[in-house]
Amino acid sequence: MSTSTVTTQQTQRSFLLAGEEQIQSAANDTQFQSVARGNRNGTLKLRGIPTFSDPLEKRKWMKEHMAAAFRYFGKMGYAEGVSGHISMRDPVLKDHFWMNPFAKHFSTIKASDLVLVDSDGYVTEGGAQLPINEAGFMIHSEIHKARPDVVAAAHTHGVYGKTWSAFGKPIEMLTQDACNFYGRLGVYDDHGGVALSQEEGKQIAEALGKDNIACILQNHGLLTVGRTVDEAAILYSMLDNACHSQLMAEAAAANGIPKRVINNEVAQYTADFAQNPLAADKRTRINDSIPKEWRIQELPTEDSVLDFPAKSGLLTDQELRITESSATDLVQQLAQGKLKAVDVTIAFCKRAALAHQLVNCCLEFFPELAIAQAKELDAYFDAHKKPVGPLHGLPISLKDQLRVKVRSL
Repeated sequence: MSTSTVTTQQTQRSFLLAGEEQIQSAANDTQFQSVARGNRNGTLKLRGIPTFSDPLEKRKWMKEHMAAAFRYFGKMGYAEGVSGHISMRDPVLKDHFWMNPFAKHFSTIKASDLVLVDSDGYVTEGGAQLPINEAGFMIHSEIHKARPDVVAAAHTHGVYGKTWSAFGKPIEMLTQDACNFYGRLGVYDDHGGVALSQEEGKQIAEALGKDNIACILQNHGLLTVGRTVDEAAILYSMLDNACHSQLMAEAAAANGIPKRVINNEVAQYTADFAQNPLAADKRTRINDSIPKEWRIQELPTEDSVLDFPAKSGLLTDQELRITESSATDLVQQLAQGKLKAVDVTIAFCKRAALAHQLVNCCLEFFPELAIAQAKELDAYFDAHKKPVGPLHGLPISLKDQLRVKVRSL
């Protein structure tokens, strides 16, 4: 397998052809990018994490997933007496978070059993009125304070994780799955018994670090964090499995069978591919580039959204006619001065903005640059009474991987 990382920029450019100096190079889709389109033509909508206009609906959805995570933990045998906990930041009260009730087995937890606590660990209204694990609060509260990016954290005493933790060191990159944690795995090597002090919670948060997704707690167990409770839970399971693999490899190595550890270059490549932390940042950057007046207030629930542009009310009748006209008709009307380049460009940019929000894609487009170039073309036409070239004012959509100056992946 080649370890050369694809560093090209995948962009959606719904504007007049950009200057050649902006385009540095192009490359084919990676296999992952091809599959992520859904089908060969990119017309199949893939489902992702839903968005909610009502934070209470979001809370309900998150609690259901948190309960499912506990059921999964119970099925996997991660319950150990009364130890173990998952916490999840509340989407309504940002300084509150949800925890599991003390001494209730993971396999029986329902969404209605979850307890809402404030930043000081006091049980509040809105959730089950049940006690929580104090040690769990001490650990999780400090993690949520130190890591505002963390929505959920999971910690329990799975057999393989706590056994490997006795070594007080990170796992080795023995398998492709282990590489998910390459460069993002901390170790807390100062176990002081049950964590009942705020200070130890702070130390664990420091050991986790600013960017790590997991931490091995020496003589204790594993801790994972995520941007969703689903992510924190699956990372815990993956790390526990990696510890299991490591323990078996150590046993085999003790009998003289050498281990072959994945080299740093391949491990980094695999981690970058699996973790892809830039994807969320890129999606946020794309959404922020969409003007507020072009944003969809509430996403449609139907599977087919082909008629959404006409129903949304975000496009005028003229803009709908423009975006549904043929390229030949648009070129003729632009050349005759019946349409302004800026009007055509805004119409297509608005429709592109709708598409971005409906499919939640990572294809970048540049409405400000497109509109600015269209205004320049209109100014030229007004001054010289003739178009600039045969495609004057016609938006050209290029869907490819391109390197564009001052644009990161």
